[in-house]
Amino acid sequence: QAAKKPMTPAQPAVWGPRELDYAVHDLAVQWSAQSSQLLIACSSFIPEASNFVEVLSVGIEGRTEVQAARRLPHYYPPTRVRWLGSDLLATSGDCLRIWSASGELQRLLRHEANPQARCT
Repeated sequence: QAAKKPMTPAQPAVWGPRELDYAVHDLAVQWSAQSSQLLIACSSFIPEASNFVEVLSVGIEGRTEVQAARRLPHYYPPTRVRWLGSDLLATSGDCLRIWSASGELQRLLRHEANPQARCT
């Protein structure tokens, strides 16, 4: 067997490294046929601060940089992030939010059995 050559820091990863300035709590991956890009939604976990979901885009043709496409605001850390088909993103935390792929809030759903509006 041939020995595998270890990757050195001078050799970038396939899509290059992307440094994040927050802890990722959850993520969801979606292929966008329209833009021929991989979309990665990362939810932040920042104690005692406003949080967000950051959508990153990665072109898969050749070696391209990971680009920040948009940030979706959340007061509480988003606990779950899921793509719904190719054009909607669902996030949960204090409420269920449905976002368009372009980052516009489409629906905000509150849990009616939680009249004190407490996170559980």
